[in-house]
Amino acid sequence: MSNFITNNLTAKIVAILLAIVVWAYVASGESRIIKVPSIQITAKSAGAGLIAKLSTNEVTIKVSAEKGKLKNITSESFEAYVDLTSKNKGTYLDVPVVVTSKDPNISIRNIEPALITVMLDSAVIKTVPVVVKVEGKPGEGLVPDNPMIEPDKVEVRGAKSDVDKILEATAVVGLKGETSDVKKTVVLQGFDAKSESIKELAFSPTEVVVSIPIIKAGKSKTVGIKVKTDGLVKSGYWASQISVEPNTVSITGNSDTLNSTKFIETGVINIDGLSASKVFNTNLSPPTGIILLDSIDTVRVSLVISAVDTTKAIIASIRSINLGSTLTLDTSASEPVTMLVSGPADRLNTMGSDDIIITLDLGNFAKYIGIAKVDILRSWIAVPEGISVVQFNPSAISIELKTKGS
Repeated sequence: MSNFITNNLTAKIVAILLAIVVWAYVASGESRIIKVPSIQITAKSAGAGLIAKLSTNEVTIKVSAEKGKLKNITSESFEAYVDLTSKNKGTYLDVPVVVTSKDPNISIRNIEPALITVMLDSAVIKTVPVVVKVEGKPGEGLVPDNPMIEPDKVEVRGAKSDVDKILEATAVVGLKGETSDVKKTVVLQGFDAKSESIKELAFSPTEVVVSIPIIKAGKSKTVGIKVKTDGLVKSGYWASQISVEPNTVSITGNSDTLNSTKFIETGVINIDGLSASKVFNTNLSPPTGIILLDSIDTVRVSLVISAVDTTKAIIASIRSINLGSTLTLDTSASEPVTMLVSGPADRLNTMGSDDIIITLDLGNFAKYIGIAKVDILRSWIAVPEGISVVQFNPSAISIELKTKGS
């Protein structure tokens, strides 16, 4: 055995070393798969006067390549796009995303998502004023005065559906304890009525210069808080009560703005389609030049959503109790009793005669034979919970009592 190991030992060692080298070479060239996120999608070949809105603006891909090539791969190594050749204005579902590699030795294995929705809308341009939104606070005892903006109007370009949502361009300026006047170059942003950012807008110019004087705070005062809502509650309902907690806040600011400020608005609360009461937590949105003295990050807004009551005429069903055991009841000659009932429209729409019951108490007619007129008592009328009787007609029912078998 020892001879087997020692015989040609040098050759055997060389063979083992060669095998290791070959294995290392093969392993170094082995193909690996990695994931590359956040590749931006562009829209190509949109028709003249059209602009594309994509359901998502980026994709994630899986790629394979030799191990040595993977270390330098970034999202910039690829191009992702949708081809909109020959497509007109409208919405297109399941448009393929095309991804190409700038290195032909890198293979694309998977695209996520592979299909997206694209809306082609008219491209429009309009001129809007520039407003300043101040975030943060200057130094202790100081407030921002009315800002100066250069230029104070800009052009905005984008899809008509987006451009129609904005009335102004916003320059957001952050303050962090400044004690002297502030002058900043600020990139413009667009926000809709819900204070949500609209990304797919192009401003010209893209930046403005904002100068904000920092002055001593004036007197302080306490004002109410006004809830700002957007949208409409569900048809047939209304916001019967809106309350906010706390309902006041102490403020200070420059004299002119402080004197003209009667309340502080909340952030926009979306009530669209609500059919039930709901509680929201939202921020406060003071105007430029006003500082909140109270340490209030959010307020609690309670909305009571109630159904709008309406009326409906329904013919009631007639039943009886305490009818003598030897008698039968006939109400066929009586005029139908029409009930005018009130309640939520969605409930009234589904109600019929079986839901409005008049129960005649015939205890006083135990031995009566013949035709009689019975006054309807309100206590005899049964309606579903939440429904009320406004009036009914006629107020009495004609009945005929007969002996059984006659």
